[in-house]
Amino acid sequence: MIYINGRAKPKLSDLNIDTSKDWAAKKIENLCAPEANNDAARRDTIDSKITTHKDDASAHHDKYTNAEAQAQAAALIAIHAALATVHQDAPAIAAAEVAAHTTPAAHHTKTIDASELTAGILALARLAGIT
Repeated sequence: MIYINGRAKPKLSDLNIDTSKDWAAKKIENLCAPEANNDAARRDTIDSKITTHKDDASAHHDKYTNAEAQAQAAALIAIHAALATVHQDAPAIAAAEVAAHTTPAAHHTKTIDASELTAGILALARLAGIT
């Protein structure tokens, strides 16, 4: 028994679980080699599966050498550095584009007279070039 503040606390090994209840659909139905969702595996079943997996060469991927891993890391660092530079330069690029757009040549031609508007054909004139 473990004592905390003078009171006895049960150990995990003393814990009794009522297996006849369905604990939110997590009732252990069967203690064996699992076949259904709520089955619990025995240790010998788990150990057997581990051994089977270890012996299956097709279940494992090739390992990288240190040089391959370092080369991949260096490539990813370079990509990150390039993206960080673009991110840092973005405000200056945006400011330059805004400054360039403030010139009169950067804008579309305005309708000088209101004849299209007063004739009721402004919308038709604007839509004429759309296909």
